[in-house]
Amino acid sequence: MLEDYLKVMGLIKEAGEIRTRKRVQKLVYLLQQRGAPFNEHFGLNYYGPYSNELQIELDQLQEANLIDQKFEEGSYFYRLQNSVKNLLKKKNHR
Repeated sequence: MLEDYLKVMGLIKEAGEIRTRKRVQKLVYLLQQRGAPFNEHFGLNYYGPYSNELQIELDQLQEANLIDQKFEEGSYFYRLQNSVKNLLKKKNHR
């Protein structure tokens, strides 16, 4: 379970920022289809692939102040909290 959260945070870290919930869902789905080790289960929704598990993970990461989930200009966007970015930088320098 912790591994799933770390994978989602790693995706957001690599992207820098991901705009829209649909884009996060599609990115994880497409990466999973290409063999990336994401464990979320997807079903088809009106706007494409959707994982309730992934949305719960995103909400919980936001509640734990690990990612920013902001609503601007009619859509959500996601980025890592600065404290998490700094922690990851320190970890990578060791």
